[in-house]
Amino acid sequence: MLALHLLALAFVQSSATYAVPLEELELASGGILPSYGYEPPWRTWDADGTRIPWVAIEGEGDVIFRASAAVLDFSAGDDGDDGESSGLGSLVIHTREARDVVGRLFLPKASGEGFLRLDFRVPAARATASESDFRLAELERYRELLRQRLPGGAWFRHRHDEVRSALGPDIAPPADLEAWQQPRAEFRDPADALGLFSGGRALYENLQLERGLPASPEAEATVALDTLQGITVRALDWGPRLAPGETKVDA
Repeated sequence: MLALHLLALAFVQSSATYAVPLEELELASGGILPSYGYEPPWRTWDADGTRIPWVAIEGEGDVIFRASAAVLDFSAGDDGDDGESSGLGSLVIHTREARDVVGRLFLPKASGEGFLRLDFRVPAARATASESDFRLAELERYRELLRQRLPGGAWFRHRHDEVRSALGPDIAPPADLEAWQQPRAEFRDPADALGLFSGGRALYENLQLERGLPASPEAEATVALDTLQGITVRALDWGPRLAPGETKVDA
């Protein structure tokens, strides 16, 4: 047991977490971040989930795109001129050990037509963040998916609650969002008539993501297959149901 504990402890201590703003990524030759002006398309009030950036890295590890909490910056102008973006967000990466991370970032094009692929590299020296930073990024990610009411809401809410619990009471959750940005309740309000009559509430309750399956009594843990009774189909008398006269039987 002690050896297993030491091994698990070594695994945790050797893990690495990176938090790199997009503006500081080492992009491949010719790679340029798009300019969105006021706000990026994934942060607008009518965002529908089709413009959320996504990212993939080579090898083991997890990566999350963490949107900037404060996108607009109007401090540059004093006459009411248009503001510019103060940052699109960052990539938060978690790997087993510090290493150079290579991956691909996909951002929606400023023109609104498709996505722009940007190859990037993050050196091992940037692994200066903590695991709680990665969990906070996860929490914000699930809140955003819930806010946009994408398919899989029950699972997103379940993971949101799991991550929030794992962070513990000592870690401050993400700052409160404006009212229109708050994750919408997924059948937690009893007056959700749409979920009730469309079957969505029943589906959520049947998933039981927040509750473990009840354990069977130990004496009934296993059942011999040869003791199971199969399905018996009762014979049907077709005579009374056939029309009078000669009946042609299929070969």
